[in-house]
Amino acid sequence: MSALLIVYLLIFALFGMASTELLRFIYFSWVKKELRLELIRRVMGYVVVIVLLSTLGPWLLS
Repeated sequence: MSALLIVYLLIFALFGMASTELLRFIYFSWVKKELRLELIRRVMGYVVVIVLLSTLGPWLLS
């Protein structure tokens, strides 16, 4: 398997992790009525890594 496919697989996994954390934040804010900002921080960290991998990954591996 090429390195670019591994990068794309990692991006896909990070999207799944970010969406899970975002759904947990929505659940806690709507059902439990509490704000957990650490969930938003995690999502923002995932987004930063996704953006870095999607921009730099193909450029560095080509």
